[in-house]
Amino acid sequence: MKWWLTAALLAAVTVGATLASCDESNPIGPYCGDGTRDPGEECDDGNKWNNDGCSSVCMLEIAHTTLNANVGINRGVVPGYEGDACSSVAKHLVIEGSGPDGYVLEHRELDCAMGYNGWPFYDVPGGHYVITMQLFTTVAANNLVALTGPKDGEGDVVPGSTSTIYVDFDFRDFTTSYTGNLRWQYDWSAAGPGDGGVADGGITDAGTLTGGVACAEASPPVSRVRLTLRNDQGTVVSDTTSLGNPTNGSQRVDCHVFGSSDAEVVSGLPWGIYELTLEGLDSGNSVAYCSRRALFATKGDGVIFHLTGQPGTCQ
Repeated sequence: MKWWLTAALLAAVTVGATLASCDESNPIGPYCGDGTRDPGEECDDGNKWNNDGCSSVCMLEIAHTTLNANVGINRGVVPGYEGDACSSVAKHLVIEGSGPDGYVLEHRELDCAMGYNGWPFYDVPGGHYVITMQLFTTVAANNLVALTGPKDGEGDVVPGSTSTIYVDFDFRDFTTSYTGNLRWQYDWSAAGPGDGGVADGGITDAGTLTGGVACAEASPPVSRVRLTLRNDQGTVVSDTTSLGNPTNGSQRVDCHVFGSSDAEVVSGLPWGIYELTLEGLDSGNSVAYCSRRALFATKGDGVIFHLTGQPGTCQ
């Protein structure tokens, strides 16, 4: 072979090897994205993605510090109630706040109808914050009228992360009285001997039984039910549900089997917390099951609460 042909072939092999080392689908030697921090790289997290702390060219990305200042309305007033949206009770939300070393958040006035339940403040200093919020409605000529007084919430913001601070209002904080619907479903524990009524579900952190069976599948079967509803002052509420069940415990009605979105409803109740006692009676009209739970009547429909009658009578 001529010497110049041998040299050309060697050059081609060398170039091919160099090109192969630049092809990260078949890498030779270190490269960005191999999970090892090599010379010239500030980081290498084993991928070529951005916005995860290490960029696609293996340079460190700035970790942004974000404060989500969120309003909570009736959040957790009773177990199982997740809270109301700003738009369900108010028109406007005003947010102010202060942080470490006199740092002041930008004043925000938000339209609840646009879906705002708070505001994200970006690139704030880490530290302790106090957030102040107030809820408003509007009257003639779009004049603002306060629904609540100003209320504070506080918490810590961790540098380089997203932190959330809630300002929680409940129905007692509002100057306006609302009425709404109280909705619930019920079923019965499929209790076996000596299991305390928990065979079909279990006890939640709130101490309530979850899961159950329909009227005829209970043991003994439930023929009729009786309801007693009390307000937060303990006064019995005299009303009638959508299924024709008196709420003052005066009568018994047939046991009802609920669908997934079906509910028994009491309409037009003043906004607040209520206690419902549900009794399940057997064919001899004796109380075989009972459940007692706090429920919340909010403006509008609210959530469907669930009760599972447990063996025995309520104490």
